[in-house]
Amino acid sequence: MTSGSKKLITDILKFILFLAIGTGILIWVYLSQNKAYQAQCIIDGIPADQCNLLDKLITDFRNANIWWIMIVILCFQLSNVIRAIRWQMICRPMGYRIKFSNAFWTIMLSYFANLGLSRAGEVIRGGSLSKYEKIKLDNVLGTIALDRILDLISMALVILIAMYFQYDDIHNYLSANMRDFNFVAFSKGWIFQGFVTGTVLFFLLLLLFRNRIRQSLVYLKVKNFARGIFEGVKSIRKIERPFLFIVYSLLIWLFYYGMTYFAFFAFPPTAGLGAQAALLVFVFGSFGILIPSPGGMGTYHALVVAALAIYHIRGDDAFSYANIIFFNIQILSTIVFGILSLIFLPLINRHYIPAHLTTTEDEQ
Repeated sequence: MTSGSKKLITDILKFILFLAIGTGILIWVYLSQNKAYQAQCIIDGIPADQCNLLDKLITDFRNANIWWIMIVILCFQLSNVIRAIRWQMICRPMGYRIKFSNAFWTIMLSYFANLGLSRAGEVIRGGSLSKYEKIKLDNVLGTIALDRILDLISMALVILIAMYFQYDDIHNYLSANMRDFNFVAFSKGWIFQGFVTGTVLFFLLLLLFRNRIRQSLVYLKVKNFARGIFEGVKSIRKIERPFLFIVYSLLIWLFYYGMTYFAFFAFPPTAGLGAQAALLVFVFGSFGILIPSPGGMGTYHALVVAALAIYHIRGDDAFSYANIIFFNIQILSTIVFGILSLIFLPLINRHYIPAHLTTTEDEQ
């Protein structure tokens, strides 16, 4: 079996695993909400044959205000436009003047790839830009690593802001949901002990075989690759117009927040929630997207439902809201723009020669 075949099989297995995880969580959320919905129907005196959560989801999805949904999609795309511009700024100190269209469409392609295999998008994004802009892959991945580091910093800032404005709600939620957690019992379980044992063994093996590892060809390749990534990360020290760079970084997440806030108005049960509620739902939803499942499937739904419960939104309505956002943004918009990226990238680069391969005016 060739290395390419092995990689393909590995990718397929990863896809099946993450899809199974996401689907399993989504089904679990659906079943739990369906049980609560059936109980509510009994209280309201609604016959069982007229009480179907799936029918409600379809009806809510169809009745969502399309104009507010369009504004949500606009916020999503504006965040990607700014991310592409920021990526250009990151690459410039390394001597690469990448084309905006290549930056934007490779970002779209990465989201599309993430639907198939969680976290594969970053590799696809780096490989595509490397191909069309003729840049070393490790340097491109370095700029993407910096891009993600900036996102983590921005997300940490958003979490701090949410905790400042919504401290009581967060505290009450954690108190209600964590009071039965017994860390002593958890630490004696096989999951925790297996994780600790595996970690210790891994570092012991690294320590015992460190000299042999350092002399291996794989180690040298990884070392050179890591050096290239580090060069990409270091480019932030030479960013031109740093104030504008910071503004762009903040705007990306402001538009992300806008997606959650404006989506409230698309669905009547959430239309009365305010900006602070949107901030907390946004934070919870962001954690759901970070957990490795295709596009955040299942994990996003579970955490958004949990966040909306804080504001006394019924589980079935919260589940509908999560699906309206997820399928309009994470699925529909991502698929459409992902397919467009596959069409446009080869076309716009058919006769394109990257700027760093040509003689600049300064050199002339």
